Amino acid sequence: MNVMAHPLTSEESGEAMVSYARRYPNAAQVICRQVGYQVDGSDDDYRIIGQEGILFVELRQMAS
Repeated sequence: MNVMAHPLTSEESGEAMVSYARRYPNAAQVICRQVGYQVDGSDDDYRIIGQEGILFVELRQMAS
């Protein structure tokens, strides 16, 4: 399967970080701490980190 990485916008990255933190709260805190961010656990805090610090990419399958 061939895939291409597509960078998300800062707003999309913020929402992706919030979603990830809701599903995996402990892992989200560890990841943020490992890259130098302190989080209070709120959606707003994770959203800001996703928008400004930890940008996400989406893997999209390429047509063959």
